[in-house]
Amino acid sequence: MPIGKESVVIRIIALFLFAVLFTLTALTPAYGQDALPSFSPQIRLLVHGTKVLKDMEEAKPSVGLGMWVIEPNILDANPQAQTTLGLRLSTNTTWIEFLGGGVVSPTTTGVFNPVFDVRAFADLGVHLFSEVSLYGDAAYWYVSADAPIKSGGKMLFKIGGEAEGAKTYRNTGGFFAAGPHVVIPWGDHFATMVAFQFRIEPTATVPIVSTVGRLYAIVNF
Repeated sequence: MPIGKESVVIRIIALFLFAVLFTLTALTPAYGQDALPSFSPQIRLLVHGTKVLKDMEEAKPSVGLGMWVIEPNILDANPQAQTTLGLRLSTNTTWIEFLGGGVVSPTTTGVFNPVFDVRAFADLGVHLFSEVSLYGDAAYWYVSADAPIKSGGKMLFKIGGEAEGAKTYRNTGGFFAAGPHVVIPWGDHFATMVAFQFRIEPTATVPIVSTVGRLYAIVNF
């Protein structure tokens, strides 16, 4: 999908405004307002590949393969990669994937954390996405809803929100986070998403409240 100059300008302006927002949020505590929640910048890489094995017939979904490679936060001092592969069922407006794989880290020797992952998407005018992941030591979920903003039949960007959470099996560890985001497509195979979250982590005494600014780089092929 070719991108016109006007569309590119709008996307750049949107990214700039969100970058300014995150920068101001990160700098505010440094000026003595210690009561404000701490800010954590993140960059998340998601690579999603699909392969159709059997085309859709009448009302039946297409059958194929889905694959994900995810780096949760490139800025983390202990990077890790989650790789999954599995069955994909899709129609013109929906898809669901049942995936299995694991998480590995170059900073950890001999540790492989298995994961079973279910991901689903639906285009109902509003774009809905959900994910549930079961790891060897924790469960994780993520949901999002986005409204496409179009001009001349072309999508300029999507605006919406997301929520995610995790819970460990053996103790009280975990978190819940939610906030708005903007998705900016740069073509058929690449998009960026900028999100701002408020995050709550339970503790034995007072829950820890923080904020997260996250840039997603999303590759689809």
